[in-house]
Amino acid sequence: MKKFVSIGALLVVSLFANDKVLNQTEALKILKATPIYNQVVPKLKQGLKVKGQDKGDFYLITVYDKRGAGNVFITKNLK
Repeated sequence: MKKFVSIGALLVVSLFANDKVLNQTEALKILKATPIYNQVVPKLKQGLKVKGQDKGDFYLITVYDKRGAGNVFITKNLK
């Protein structure tokens, strides 16, 4: 039973292992093509954090602030 659970956990982890993690600079470069970029930049000095992931066909950008987090999905052609 333990082997079955271990193999299942390994399979789930490997599905997400292909995602490339983007740092804040890379994520902001991608966000520059979106309408929310002008709202994000002034709040960076107030503690706003931006992280991203390259999911293959699209980017997943996560914006963290004091109230919580929000996700932005952007296609590879930045639309």
